[in-house]
Amino acid sequence: MTEVLFDEYGHPIQKLIDPEHPEQLFDKYGHPHILLEDASGLDLAAANAIPVMVRRGSFPVIATHTAANEGSAGSGTGWGAAGYYVQRTGTTPNSWQVNTIDFLLLAGQPDSCFNFDKAIELSFLTLRQSSDVEAVARLFIASRVNWPIEEEDITNKGFGIEIQNYALYGVSHNGSSKYSVNLNTNLSDNEAAEIKILHYPGEKIEWYVDGVLKGTQSNPARIPAGVRTWTDFGWSIKNGATGGVNADFRWGLLTIWHQK
Repeated sequence: MTEVLFDEYGHPIQKLIDPEHPEQLFDKYGHPHILLEDASGLDLAAANAIPVMVRRGSFPVIATHTAANEGSAGSGTGWGAAGYYVQRTGTTPNSWQVNTIDFLLLAGQPDSCFNFDKAIELSFLTLRQSSDVEAVARLFIASRVNWPIEEEDITNKGFGIEIQNYALYGVSHNGSSKYSVNLNTNLSDNEAAEIKILHYPGEKIEWYVDGVLKGTQSNPARIPAGVRTWTDFGWSIKNGATGGVNADFRWGLLTIWHQK
């Protein structure tokens, strides 16, 4: 008999139970027991795995090849594929591309609403292609400020990442100011990294890269709080005054858990 586990990407794997401890095969009533463990490390009894998973929160599936709200300047452009999204600055100086998606997540609330007093987990794969020291890419959950969309820093409550050329930073905004955490990570050109962001309401935000904790914002005054309508999931890239490089920003395999 085996112990059923999921790997860090949520794929089922098999792991033999230690034969020196056969009691692990049975629960306290003597019934055969199989342990389920999901990607977050939460242990789930097989009998109630589905109810527990459902109680964990909303799980939107993103069709990245469908249309998203967008804005651009210069040669900035973007397009979706079946499973990931691409943005490109083009070679024209001072070019940018930004896209946003709205969600319908919470019962009793309008669309585009996030409750930052609840636990939120954001995970995705991301990569940068083609070095440009002036290029800055961002991916975030943040309250909307302007319409039509313009490329800008997080300018209202939210959190996410910022990639300065290849250097990775965690960012948070409390509604008044933006704060950065150096994740001491340089992405490799055209090589995807797995990012996971855990928002603990009123406590901290953690940033993981390829399963390793790289940075924490532990000052509660620097993290978002409260229910925010008109909040988007967004991503962008921009270059600088020099241009000349087709700098790409890509992400895929997005999941968002929002506590109910």
